[in-house]
Amino acid sequence: MCGIAGFFNVSNIEFEAQSLVLDKMLDTLRRRGPNDRGVWKNGHVLFGHRRLAVIDVDNAKQPWRDFETGCVLSYNGEIYNFPQLKRALQGLGHRFVTHSDTEVLLKAYLQWGLSCLDHLDGMFAFAIYDPRTDLLFMARDRMGVKPLFFYPHDAGLIFSSSIAALLQVPVVDRVVCKEAVSHYLTSMRTSLGHLSLIQNVFCLQPGEFLTMSSGNAYVVRCYWQYPVVKTADKEPVAFADAMMTVKQSVENAVHQQLISDVSVGCFLSGGIDSAIISGLVKQDLPRCKTYNVGYDEEGFNEWAYVNQVAEFYGLDNKIEVLSADDYPADWLTLIADKGLPLSTPNEVCIYRLAQLLKRECTVAISGEGADEIFGGYSVPYFSAYDYDRSRLSSLTSRAESLTFQQSLLQMYGRAEFSGVLDHFFLLNSWIPFFTKTQLFLPDVWQMLDQDDVLLSYYERLFAQLDGCSTFDQYMHVHARINLEGLLFRVDSSTMAASVEARVPFTDHRLAEYVFTLPDSFKMDWRSEQAKVRGMQLNALAANQNDLFETKRLLRNAFITQLPEQIYARPKMSFPVPFMKWFGSIWQDYADRIICDSPLLGELFDIRQLAAHLKTPGDPSSAQILWPVCNLALWMNECAVHN
Repeated sequence: MCGIAGFFNVSNIEFEAQSLVLDKMLDTLRRRGPNDRGVWKNGHVLFGHRRLAVIDVDNAKQPWRDFETGCVLSYNGEIYNFPQLKRALQGLGHRFVTHSDTEVLLKAYLQWGLSCLDHLDGMFAFAIYDPRTDLLFMARDRMGVKPLFFYPHDAGLIFSSSIAALLQVPVVDRVVCKEAVSHYLTSMRTSLGHLSLIQNVFCLQPGEFLTMSSGNAYVVRCYWQYPVVKTADKEPVAFADAMMTVKQSVENAVHQQLISDVSVGCFLSGGIDSAIISGLVKQDLPRCKTYNVGYDEEGFNEWAYVNQVAEFYGLDNKIEVLSADDYPADWLTLIADKGLPLSTPNEVCIYRLAQLLKRECTVAISGEGADEIFGGYSVPYFSAYDYDRSRLSSLTSRAESLTFQQSLLQMYGRAEFSGVLDHFFLLNSWIPFFTKTQLFLPDVWQMLDQDDVLLSYYERLFAQLDGCSTFDQYMHVHARINLEGLLFRVDSSTMAASVEARVPFTDHRLAEYVFTLPDSFKMDWRSEQAKVRGMQLNALAANQNDLFETKRLLRNAFITQLPEQIYARPKMSFPVPFMKWFGSIWQDYADRIICDSPLLGELFDIRQLAAHLKTPGDPSSAQILWPVCNLALWMNECAVHN
C-alpha cells in the first residue's frame, strides 16, 4: 500500500522543473507511504513512489525497474495471488530476486502485456513505462479499491494516487468542476464518471486501464465490469447451493487477503459483515486483535454488539471513545490530505479507527462492500418494488390500490413517477433536485443546463441495464456509484493514518457470482404472509414492520457462525451525531465556515444558506450544511476557485 506519482512525455526544457514538482507531490503523499521514498527519471518520464512496506519489507523498493528490458513500475496496492503467479512465471522462465508482489506484477506485464490484468487478483493502481515502445500503461483494480487520478497536459500526462498531490503541479489550474459539485450534492461522491471536483483532473474508473505513447493521445479502455444478466437469462440455482458457494468464496477471499509480513488487525463494528470477517480472520490468526470507535451518546455507538461479537469469537477487542471536540481538526486534516471534501461524516471516525489500529498493526481487514454486493441497504433497494407496483394498472381491488397509493404519497409525496430515474433519485439524493434548483445561483444552474451532464450519465448507466429487474438495476448502479465512493472513503481515511485497508467482500470473483443470482437471494419477503401484508405498504413501512430480509444469502451462509442477535441485526452504518452538533456545538463553527467563504457566494444563493444557518438543528438544514461546509473548507484549504 503506497502512493504513486509521475509525469509522462515531459519536454527536456521542463524536466528539471518537473523533478522539483515531483518531490513536492511525494511530500504530499507521505502519509500513504512513510517507510520509503523513491524516484526514477529518464529523458521524458519521471516516476515517484512513497512506500508503506507490507510485503518483503526490506526489498522491492520502488519505482521498480527490470534491468533486462528497462521497464519501470510504480505501484500502489496488493496482488493477493502473487505467490501463484510467481510460480507460473517461473515455469515460463522468469527469474526473481525478491519475495514481493511488486516484482511479480512487472514480470506479469513482461509476459502478458496489457492482458496481465486478466491474471491479477487484488487491489491496485499502477503505472508502467515501457521504453521498448515508449508506452505508458496505467490501470486500476476491478472494484475500485485503489484510486488513480490523472491530468492531461499538452502532449503529456501527470498522474497520482491523490488529487492533493496533483494540486502541487503549477499547470493544474485549481478550478472547480461545477458538474461534479452538483453530483457531490446529490450523491456525496467526489467524482462523476471520469470527472473529479477539479476541472481537467480525471479519475480512472474501476476496471479501466489507460495507455499513451509519445505523439499520441491517451486512450482509456474498460477491461472488467459487473456481469449484467437480464432477468429472463438468469439460470436457476438452488439457494442452498448458492449459500455453499458464497461461504467458500468469502472464506477463500479472507484467507487470501491475510498474506502480510507485518501485523494484521480487524475493524469490528458489531454488524454482520465485520463479525463474519473477524470470525474468519480469527481462524487463521488466533492472536488477531479487533478495534472499534464510537461516540458516548445513545444511538451513536455499537459497543454492546461489538462486545458480544468479541466474546463469541474470543477476540482481543479495543474500543476508543471519540470526542466531538476533536472532530474539526481531523476534518481539516483529511481534506488537506486527499485534496477533496469529505463524503460522509464517518470518514473522521474511520481515520481515528485506523489510528487506533496503527498502534499495533499496519494492515486492517474491513467489511466494506457486503451491502452493495449482497443487498444490505433495505429501503433504497426494496423500494424498487414500490416503483414496479406503481406501474401496475391495477391491484386485486380498487380499495387495495387506493391504500397503496396513499402509502406512496406518505413516503414520496406522490404516487406516480415519470420513470425509473425519477424514482431512483427520490430515494438516493442527499440533496433533492428541487432543493438544488433553489440552492444554486440561477446563472450557475443555467450553465449546468439543469443538471444535464449528471442526468445523462445516469441515463447511460440505466440504459446498459435494460432487461434487468428494477431491483437489479438499483443494485448495479449502487455498486458502480456508491461502492466506489465508499471504497475511496475507506482508502483515503486509513491511508491518512498510514494503514492499509483490505476489503475481502470486494473480491471480484465473489461479486461476479452474486450478480448472476436471483434478486430474492439478496432481499425478499420473510414469508408469504409478510408479502400479503406488505403489498399495500411502501418499502419504508414494510421495513419498519420487519416484513423483508436483507442480505439473505450472506446471513444464511454464516448463520451457524454468528451470535443470534448479530445475525438478526439491522444495518446501523457507523453513525455520527453531526445533525445534532449543527444545532448545538457546531452552530457558530458552521456559520463562520460558510459566511467567511467568498467562493460559496459564486456558486450558491447566500440567502438560501443563511436561512438554513438559522435552523441548523433541523435535519433538512443539517443535510444541506454538511456538504456545503465541506465545499467551503475544501475551497479554502486547497485554494480552489470558480
